Amino acid sequence: MLWMVVAGTVYFLLARQILGVFPDDATVIDHGDGALMALALTLPAWACQSVYGGALRALGDARSPMRTNIAAMWLGVGIAWLGIRVFDVGLTFAWTAMLVASPFMVLTAQIFRRRLHQAEFAAGTETSVAGKG
Repeated sequence: MLWMVVAGTVYFLLARQILGVFPDDATVIDHGDGALMALALTLPAWACQSVYGGALRALGDARSPMRTNIAAMWLGVGIAWLGIRVFDVGLTFAWTAMLVASPFMVLTAQIFRRRLHQAEFAAGTETSVAGKG
């Protein structure tokens, strides 16, 4: 997770310089600058989701991370589509939509895990760390 925070910080602070390596077109750099900054802010939430989802899969709960990832990604895509098609916003907004969806992904994963744990506790079949009841 630390690497994602470091990468996000570098992307945020040096977005224009990073993009300057690729295109010579100032318009591309201007549009990409905001998008890369939005991506930079999204990286720590993606790191949390990745770690948390991996932990759930290790415990034998593959459905919760899958459901939350699908829901959050489609939420981000839906917000981006709505912004681009209806409100005529650009690339920066599309990545900002993913920024909005990413914390939802982590929060929803925690809610699913709590529900699973409560159901197992009530049934008397609490899952151990190894995934065996």
